[in-house]
Amino acid sequence: MTSGILAGAGLIALLDLVVRIPLQVPGFAREAALVAAVGALLGALLARLVAWALPRGPRPAGTGFWLGLAVAGVPLFGSFLPRHSFGLILAPIGLLAARRLGERWQPPVALRRLLAVVPPVGVLIALLLPGLRPPQLPPEEPGPFPAGPDVLLISCDTLRADALEELAGRLPNLERLRRRALWAPYALAASSSTRPSHTTMLSGLPVVQHAVRSNQWRMGEGIELISERFRAAGWRTAAVVSNAMISAGAGFDRGFEVFDETPIVRRHFRNEELAASSFSLDRFLLVARRGTWVGWLGLFGPAAEEWVLHVWKGLPVNRGNGRVTAERAAALLDRLLVGRAPYFLFVHLMDPHTPYAPPAGVPGLPGRAEEVPEAFRVGDWGPGDWTVLNEVGEALASDDEARVAEARAFLEQVRPLYHEEVLFVDRIVGELLDRIERGGRETVVLFTSDHGEQFGEHGLVLHSNSLYEELLRVPFLLAGPGVEPGRLEEPPQHIDVAPTLLALAGLDPSGLPGRVLTAAGGAEPRPHVARFHEWLAVRKDGWKLILEEDGENGFRPVELYRLERDPSEGENLLEEVPPMLPELARLAAAAAAAERGARGAELDTG
Repeated sequence: MTSGILAGAGLIALLDLVVRIPLQVPGFAREAALVAAVGALLGALLARLVAWALPRGPRPAGTGFWLGLAVAGVPLFGSFLPRHSFGLILAPIGLLAARRLGERWQPPVALRRLLAVVPPVGVLIALLLPGLRPPQLPPEEPGPFPAGPDVLLISCDTLRADALEELAGRLPNLERLRRRALWAPYALAASSSTRPSHTTMLSGLPVVQHAVRSNQWRMGEGIELISERFRAAGWRTAAVVSNAMISAGAGFDRGFEVFDETPIVRRHFRNEELAASSFSLDRFLLVARRGTWVGWLGLFGPAAEEWVLHVWKGLPVNRGNGRVTAERAAALLDRLLVGRAPYFLFVHLMDPHTPYAPPAGVPGLPGRAEEVPEAFRVGDWGPGDWTVLNEVGEALASDDEARVAEARAFLEQVRPLYHEEVLFVDRIVGELLDRIERGGRETVVLFTSDHGEQFGEHGLVLHSNSLYEELLRVPFLLAGPGVEPGRLEEPPQHIDVAPTLLALAGLDPSGLPGRVLTAAGGAEPRPHVARFHEWLAVRKDGWKLILEEDGENGFRPVELYRLERDPSEGENLLEEVPPMLPELARLAAAAAAAERGARGAELDTG
């Protein structure tokens, strides 16, 4: 009976190891394999206890196998049902069927013995497998080498431009960069979401040309990134990214010799639906807690998680996502700086993104939220968590004035947590700048962001839900050889990033629609187009028109603002039909036509 039970549990472990883990937790296969194998052993133990509790008497030879399969498989089968707990419904069905199925079939002796050793061998193999190994920069190829400067592009996720103003005097590293930079109070983002904006920054194409209009779209194969241009010209190319939306799987590794995604494992989703579709760590935690007997029996608590993630796997504890990113970027810089070839390094920092959970050592700001009000409490999640802020967003949209007021008051306490994350980013940027300065090489540095964040403006929170200014205005600091320090009179745009960096490196930026910001004659006003999901925004001469997709009819105008008089977009002038409206409508129609002609982008079903 015991060997049969182990064989049944072994088949469950095998299904976990071969099917579920590669599909659901590719970045944590070793850790998931350990938890699944231990869970199968626990399932076998539970099945053995059930067998002891069953009435004594003769049993078919195959009963043990089917009993082990039924009990050990409860969490696995439940993970494919609408609710994990539904797996318990299968347990009594399996127990009732075990005797009858055992009469009809059981695995051959050799197969039963093989299956029985799968769980303990799985535990052993998982413990012996090597841990996370970040990719390494390959050796430098022989010259000749181009004579251009090194290029560092730092993109800080979810950083709104006015955060730098609100923290003036507290950001020594960004402020020292600005003193030698060509800068603007804000640049205009291509979108309010990560993947569209980064596709624009790295390709030089507006969203309506590359057609990646939300995080659910993947860039087409024909989109060329500046990393490909740099590499073709002889630059070393490397990237360290912290957001799964710009992972290799989404095509962002094109042209990079090294594309380091290891910081992505530090991203946390508290919302289960998002966790189930996100990358690595979140999926692993979901599988461990909801899809194995280890989690079902309450054994994957804080101590177990601490050992698996921080002791065994080696992830840092409460040091901030940017700390991992900085360490990986520093390791790459150390290799790049001793080489003779110039390099292009792309560093993506995630920290201002939810959850707003500044790491230990960041000074606390006055008025910061210490706990979640009862009205917005969800489980034990903190005040800067996505799930809590989503509750706040629902309160802002309600008709209850008292609830709206409570939500706005809470957001005033949450914003310091966001600002503390920006203080941490400043520290990380300073470390990277110090390393570059010690290297003594000419380096072009550009610091910007993909989009901003909302804290109650227009009744909204977070991002990827509008095209208002709070999401489109991002920082912009450009410094290095060939850059005259000073303030840009006209806001730069994401489409300017690629041509400007290529030109400063001495490469040809022709064919790209953006400006070379260091070139003469680049101060003339120009239109701007932003795109996200079903929304389109066009602006010209201080006016901004927001449109919404209208089925086969294209786009219909929904909001119109005169930004020079109404920067907070509080007075919708659409019904007044001002003289500027036809020109803005023409720009919108041209953008829509360009998008219809764009090729290659496709829905991301991965």
